[in-house]
Amino acid sequence: MRALYYLLLASLLVTACTDDPEPTDVAIGPVKRDNVAPVPADLPPPPPPRAEMGMHLLKPQAGDSLRSPMTVEGEARGPWYFEAQFMIKLYDSAQRLLAMIPAKAAGDWMTEAYVPFRTQLEWKDYRGKALLILEADNPSGDAERAKRFELPVHLY
Repeated sequence: MRALYYLLLASLLVTACTDDPEPTDVAIGPVKRDNVAPVPADLPPPPPPRAEMGMHLLKPQAGDSLRSPMTVEGEARGPWYFEAQFMIKLYDSAQRLLAMIPAKAAGDWMTEAYVPFRTQLEWKDYRGKALLILEADNPSGDAERAKRFELPVHLY
């Protein structure tokens, strides 16, 4: 029994004391800068303003991180409104509706000029990527008159 014990101890010592021919690379502390892939400094530019659609959105901007309640502010040309309002909807990444509220014109909406709007949008229990959608009211249902503005945002 003692011989087996000494044999096991000797083999353990021999194994522990031998040099490893190929050291393994294990990062325990900070990683060398050379091993890190460079991150592009400039992000892609935000989408162009939707002036061609008759919509200027001032707040929020594409990619913004938002917290509830959030202010949605901008200006839209009169044809976006029907009875002085249009809908603002917020969807999560699975396309579930989180919030919906009408944006109301802050002036005379029966014009071709830009009419300002401002509203508060609230949602509960969601963090992550989302899509803010502004839809012109289109009571006719005519596809040619449909206007839609989509803005990717992040909720926290």
